[in-house]
Amino acid sequence: MLNTCQACGKEFEGQSGSKYCPECSHREETCVVCGKKFTTIKYDQVKCSNCVGKKPPAPSKAGEVKCAICGTIFMAKNAQTAKYCEKCRKLDSYKKRKSGATDIKSDNFKQVQVRCAYCGTVFSCTWQQYRRGRKYCGNACRDNAQRKRTEEKHGPTPVDEKIEQVAELDYEPHEGQWKFHKSKARFRVLVCANRWGKDRASINEFIQKFADMLSENRSSTLVPRVMGWIVAPTYPLARQNWRELKSFMPEQWVVKTNESERQMTTVYDGLIEVKSADDPESLVSVGLDIVLMTEMAKAKNLQGVWANIFARLSSAGRGLNGKGGLGIFNSTPFGRNFFYKMYMFGQDPTMPDWESWQFDCYSSPYITKENIEIAKQTLPERLFRQNWLAEFLNDGGEIFVNVDELSTGQVEDPKFGMLYKAAWDPAQRGDVSVFGIRDQYGKQVFKRTFTGKGWEFQIDIVVANCMRYNCCPIDIDMTGVGDTLPEFVRKKGITANGIYWAGGGHLKEQMVSNLCVLMEQKAIILLDDDTQKEELKSYEYKLSKNGNVQYSAPQGLHDDHVSCLMMLYSDFNQASVILPYRGFLGGIKKK
Repeated sequence: MLNTCQACGKEFEGQSGSKYCPECSHREETCVVCGKKFTTIKYDQVKCSNCVGKKPPAPSKAGEVKCAICGTIFMAKNAQTAKYCEKCRKLDSYKKRKSGATDIKSDNFKQVQVRCAYCGTVFSCTWQQYRRGRKYCGNACRDNAQRKRTEEKHGPTPVDEKIEQVAELDYEPHEGQWKFHKSKARFRVLVCANRWGKDRASINEFIQKFADMLSENRSSTLVPRVMGWIVAPTYPLARQNWRELKSFMPEQWVVKTNESERQMTTVYDGLIEVKSADDPESLVSVGLDIVLMTEMAKAKNLQGVWANIFARLSSAGRGLNGKGGLGIFNSTPFGRNFFYKMYMFGQDPTMPDWESWQFDCYSSPYITKENIEIAKQTLPERLFRQNWLAEFLNDGGEIFVNVDELSTGQVEDPKFGMLYKAAWDPAQRGDVSVFGIRDQYGKQVFKRTFTGKGWEFQIDIVVANCMRYNCCPIDIDMTGVGDTLPEFVRKKGITANGIYWAGGGHLKEQMVSNLCVLMEQKAIILLDDDTQKEELKSYEYKLSKNGNVQYSAPQGLHDDHVSCLMMLYSDFNQASVILPYRGFLGGIKKK
């Protein structure tokens, strides 16, 4: 049978399936094991018959190598790893390194993880540095460890023998801040308006006093050597102080910072921590040299917080020259709570350790007169006086004023051609449902409350009165009831607008502020209703855990009338765009 050779391509006669011709199958080759010549029996044979089953020898690594020190060419058994001739191989490592022959890619320069013998931080260094005895993560820890060993042997280093470290802070105080910085009082209280710069002044004063105490000769029994706290009502309110501390603290004084714990370790064994006053019982266990408390007036149980803080500041040996820890307190007023008493401590001549200041928005260079005027026109008078004029008000968290003076109206029947607006705060069970109507001049003319009534009954009453008062539009609170009620009212032929303000939010804040301004300006008239007046008088605001303002009635009381009034007057200062119902529909044909 005629076949084609797969090696040379010639045609040859042979058995069916033969791949190679006789010339290609029987050729002379060299054995890969013993190296002798032999004649192959098949095409891919590489070993002679005597070496079948044996492994070929490993390739030789021998070769000529140039010595890395003297340059001599010598024969080495392993040319891949050999570097030095027999003479230079006997030299010590110092002579090899001096001659420049040490390989910089050797294991000596591999990175290893080492724990600092002073502060405990894990850091990276080369294997060579570790073998030579490196124990500290940086020069600061090395110097602190040396100082500690020296003090243990010879006592504390005198101040005049310490290395002087000078640092400039990127901070230029304005006139009001200079008054605060020049004070020598142990406890200082800043009562300031919004955007006055109270936190900026406080954090820079904190850094300066902390540095002064780091420079003092102190007993080794103080652990840490200098201790400071930055305290805020909640952790979110302390974020800006933490950022400014990291920004203004000179880098050469900082050993390390811990973001998760909000801690800063400084040279000479100083420690600064950020704390929350949410739980006063957590502010214990250590002695303090200095504390900065921001937005103190908003802290819960401020008197309990101060009791624990003062105990920490009274620790022996703490403070400048061991005379007691220092306190820096700042806040915008929030009623006449314990912060007001602390401010009064600073005004009492019989308490020389205290000094306090009160600065309004006009004394701040950071606020323009235009913004002050906008705040004065748009904010309720009470909030402007408290947050922008830094006044302590007697009413604490109450919101609305002139309640009795404005509550003189009586129920009136609808008038032809008058524009009306309705609002409904619905509730079916367990709460009061309030429905009210006002006219185009801001006078409340109708109010109806429901208790324990079903939706169908309430909708019928609401729709009937809206139709009665010239088919007036209505705002309906959808919080907790969904969007079905406005849809039912629309099907009855009334223009209905659903409002949703779950959790407070900006919408509720705007509506509260609008009603506050209207009542302060005496621009509206309310019905003479005792229940409505009591809810307005008791309505208050308070600070949440996250530092946000929340509006509500006190615990156990209702705010349904207030919610109805807020919706009723939400657009009172806006031009009305809905024409009154005239009572006639024409041109509609029956199908």
